[in-house]
Amino acid sequence: MNMERRNRTEVQGTKRARDNAGPASKELPAAKHPRFMPDIIEKLRSRIGPVEVRIHDGLWDLAKHHRYLHLALFTDRNLTFINNHWTSFKSAKVLIGATKTTLPVLKDITDQLGLPDPEVDSTEGLSYPSFQQAVKNYYSFEKECDKNGAEGTRARWTQNHFIFFVNQHNAEAYYHFWKPREYRLRMERQDYDLGFEIGSYEMQWALVEEEARCHFDSTTPKGSYSPHHSSDTDVGRTTKLMLSLIHYHPNLFT
Repeated sequence: MNMERRNRTEVQGTKRARDNAGPASKELPAAKHPRFMPDIIEKLRSRIGPVEVRIHDGLWDLAKHHRYLHLALFTDRNLTFINNHWTSFKSAKVLIGATKTTLPVLKDITDQLGLPDPEVDSTEGLSYPSFQQAVKNYYSFEKECDKNGAEGTRARWTQNHFIFFVNQHNAEAYYHFWKPREYRLRMERQDYDLGFEIGSYEMQWALVEEEARCHFDSTTPKGSYSPHHSSDTDVGRTTKLMLSLIHYHPNLFT
């Protein structure tokens, strides 16, 4: 009897101990030896490369119909806007050669882009960096317009014209002094189909330097830096360098 009671007590005690212990914990697997761990591969973010800006085909027809296309149309930002909104501009039927076609109204494009009248603001609303960007795209445009490509008269004039100014010493510092002259020379080319005469450009640059010198002398405190204080002010020497670059590097603008 006592033996039976003792066995029953042991069984109950074992059961209580098992209940109090809770669920059996699972053993964690042993950590892998570092020698056999796979290499850590770092994922690099893909970089977005420069997006090539497309010149809308319709601009060639606009160039045939209009004497002048605003240079600021050819900044990357404005070309992208034109591509995206070409069909939403006001349009009109025009005659190009013997063919009647429908084209956007140029004034509507310039108004939507907020471009100034070049006759009022001859910078055409362009800072010097945006001018350089527009020139590069405009030169590509002119090469396509010229039936002889980069070696054609139209493309060569465009290259010679712009490279004269951007290759001059202090071109950026003097930008607001020479930009009106650049615009007038470009308009004379459009109106009278003039060739590129380096002598006329040298004379214009000499006037630019004189105008800039007078301006900086009157506004710069004595002893301060002035852009025209430089030993390299020989326009002829700069021009010869520019012409050699054009001769030996015909793809300078590409």
